[in-house]
Amino acid sequence: MTFRNFLLFLVVATATVVTATTPDFPRDAAGQERLWNETIQAILEFKKEFDAHPELYQAEDGDALLTVPEIIARYGYPWEAHNVTTEDGYILQLHRIPYGLGCGEGAGKRVAYLQHGLMGDSSNWIITGNKSRGLGVAKYHVFCMTAFELVDACYDVWMGNYRGNTYSRLHTDPNKADFYDFSWHEMGMYDIPASIDYILTATSAPSLYYVGHSMGCTAFFVAMSERPEYNAKVKLMSALAPATFMPNTKSLVVRLLLGLMPIFDRPPYMLVLPIEWTERLAAALCKTGSPTQPLCAMILFLIGGDNAPQLDLVSLPAILGHSPAGSSSKTFLHYGQSILSGEFRKYDYGAEKNPEHYDGALTPPAYDLKKITTKIAIYYGPNDFLADRVDVIRSVREFGNGTVVNLREIEDPLFNHLDFVWAKDQHKLVNEVVMDFMEEFTNPTPTTTAPSGGITLGGGGVAMWVVVLLVTGFWGMKSSI
Repeated sequence: MTFRNFLLFLVVATATVVTATTPDFPRDAAGQERLWNETIQAILEFKKEFDAHPELYQAEDGDALLTVPEIIARYGYPWEAHNVTTEDGYILQLHRIPYGLGCGEGAGKRVAYLQHGLMGDSSNWIITGNKSRGLGVAKYHVFCMTAFELVDACYDVWMGNYRGNTYSRLHTDPNKADFYDFSWHEMGMYDIPASIDYILTATSAPSLYYVGHSMGCTAFFVAMSERPEYNAKVKLMSALAPATFMPNTKSLVVRLLLGLMPIFDRPPYMLVLPIEWTERLAAALCKTGSPTQPLCAMILFLIGGDNAPQLDLVSLPAILGHSPAGSSSKTFLHYGQSILSGEFRKYDYGAEKNPEHYDGALTPPAYDLKKITTKIAIYYGPNDFLADRVDVIRSVREFGNGTVVNLREIEDPLFNHLDFVWAKDQHKLVNEVVMDFMEEFTNPTPTTTAPSGGITLGGGGVAMWVVVLLVTGFWGMKSSI
């Protein structure tokens, strides 16, 4: 299949499944054909035109073509890059913002470790937001970026990068042929523990606050259940759109990819595009005024849910210029297995090979979430196509008593999976809520009960508690049948 035909197949197949999900998508055949032709032509020609006239393809959002350290510096913050080597030889890059506006250097600050989701990188925590343009560094502050809000609240912020993404593609063995032979299991077993140890050593802190989005939650739960000694190193885990049990996933893109699982299940398991390619492609196709901008928005809506009012179109080039940042096809396969099985368990190598990996067992064992003792605050969106409300509530039951100390539905009926990192109103709907609970958990007021046990409910009150009880009872009956 030629490159041109592959692009045509990709665009047409996606649109055929999801035309009805995006209001801006052309409804008539002529309009759709015109969009396909414009998209394919732009993809095939953009590099040549960009090299000849780069000024024509600069995105309004200057973050699109910058690295994470460059973005941090652009907003007037200090930054550091640290390389961390895992037990199995992968070299990961951590990005640190040691202090923020009004918070000086010095020991004793709370330490926050932020971990991105699938195909993301550390940029997920520092791009998009309500930007005050042209006001100078002091006022050029972004009120919706999780990392900057935390650092301005005097947290020492560290942002992780999983193996295989833009910033973590090195190994102690430069000739390692099976570099991409991993899933989120290895990220939990090695990446997160190595990052936690490095951060605590560098800061001399006894424990840290962990904030994970999507796969940032998946791998964390693997780490804490498989290596329970790390529970004591995390004071509070804030789980944003946790992807754990996933049988109710509604994402049409994901459902489409399930049919392609056999294609992905073969070495070298690499899912990577050159970062320069994706940056320039996003700048060309997704900027305001581009006829293909609706397609860029559609990609995000199809993956995580449709919430057009929360999507900052100006930031689309920056979002899609940094993500997808790369991963392995086995990571997708592992999620596909979770969706099909309805369970949260280890990688399924098939009936023939599973016994070699799992002490003779024909099926992979489930992760024991009751081994997790770190206190967890869970936040989910009502319109999340990936981490469905029913699946999230089911996970609450699987944790041990007292582990989940906060369960909150975001107060926007259209709030979706990707809104947790890219929504216009992220500050009000997510960051304020998460940071307020982090403060309450650390310093409970005399008039409230310290959240050391039980669940603090928000966004749904008593009704939410009723739902939890009903779903919990349902799964209890199901497991006893």
